[in-house]
Amino acid sequence: LAMSSSSRYDIFTLPREDESLFLTHGADLRLFQINTKAKDASMPRGINYMPLSAEKYAALVSVIPEKASASKCIAWNPSRKHRNLIAIGQPTGRVSLASFKMPDEEDSRFHGCEFIPKQSRACLSLEWNTEYPNLLAEGLDKWRNEPSLLIWDCNSPPTAPGQGQARWSQKSPIAELGSSGESVLSLAWFSAKRLVAGFSKKELRIFDLRADETSSSPAAAAAA
Repeated sequence: LAMSSSSRYDIFTLPREDESLFLTHGADLRLFQINTKAKDASMPRGINYMPLSAEKYAALVSVIPEKASASKCIAWNPSRKHRNLIAIGQPTGRVSLASFKMPDEEDSRFHGCEFIPKQSRACLSLEWNTEYPNLLAEGLDKWRNEPSLLIWDCNSPPTAPGQGQARWSQKSPIAELGSSGESVLSLAWFSAKRLVAGFSKKELRIFDLRADETSSSPAAAAAA
């Protein structure tokens, strides 16, 4: 499979036990499946195949062309129910949801939906919650007094109709965290209700989302 030497390609493995699938992120998003060639058969050739070894090759399964080239970061949903769902972070802070169209895909209703922060600024990091895979944490560049860590819920009702190719959009995250005036560079969930974030001032901070179970706690909303 030809790839331009002047382009940057990131490779992501499936965030579950299945090791036969991987994703490349460059001018577009491409999903590949690793196969073993039949005994005495020749290696498949063509633009949709990538030789990996003398016995194994990767076959192109699907492509997501839209919005990938301008994306700052992506996150692959860890749920088997939505195993083809990808979150794509944009330079404007918008997060677009896209789904690879595979024959056995159970649900693609999130494809083309968007999360939109109040202020336009770059999306720097994304991370799905592994226990509540409808929850997505987004780390943003700093902007005045606005929090830079947002928690979105795919199951929350849309707050605005879609524009352009977007089917619907949400403009109200279920949680806004972090101090103002700092960027969130990295994210990781380490339990259903706790999240660690790496800030631009070389600090790691842990957020316990159980602090306000009576309001719009992300875990409470996900369990409802």
